[in-house]
Amino acid sequence: FYGTLQAKVELPKPIANLKAAMAISSERLGYVSVQSLGEAMQPTRDALALVNDPGNPYVLNARKALVLSAAWANTRRLMIDAEVRTDKAWGTILVPCTATNNLIEAFNREAGYRAVDWSFQKGRFGIDTCKYQGGFIEDAMLAAVRSALVSNPTPSGPYGFSFDTKSFLK
Repeated sequence: FYGTLQAKVELPKPIANLKAAMAISSERLGYVSVQSLGEAMQPTRDALALVNDPGNPYVLNARKALVLSAAWANTRRLMIDAEVRTDKAWGTILVPCTATNNLIEAFNREAGYRAVDWSFQKGRFGIDTCKYQGGFIEDAMLAAVRSALVSNPTPSGPYGFSFDTKSFLK
C-alpha cells in the first residue's frame, strides 16, 4: 500500500529538479579531481539556489553533500601535497598524522557518522609523520558524498511521511 501511495505523491518542481541535479553530480563524482570538483557539484549548487524550503530533506542532503565535498577537497589537497613531498621508494606516502586525523574527524562530524574509519598514530619519538598507502580515505569520503546525493531522505511526520499541505489543499 505504501509503495503505491508513494508512487502517486509527486515532488514539487524545484525539489524534483534538485533531486535530478543531485543524481547528475553523483555521477560526475566517479571521475572527479580537486580541480573539477566545482564543476561536478555545480548542478546541485544551481538547483539548490532555486529551492525555497530550507527544512526539506532533499535540501538538507544537498547542503550536506556540498559541505562534505569541500571537506574531501581539503583532504585530497593535503594528500597531493604529501605525495609530491614523499620519496615513494617504499610504496607509501608520508602524511602529517595530526592534520590528516583532524580532517578525517571533521569530515565524520559533518557526515554525522563514521564515514571514514581510519586514523593515524604518531610514529616513534612523537614524530608527526605517518605512512599511508593512498586512496582509502579519499574513496571513503567520496562514497559518503555520493551517498548524501543519491539517498532518498527518510520521510518524516506523524504517520511516517509528510507532504506539503498547501499544495495538497489547492
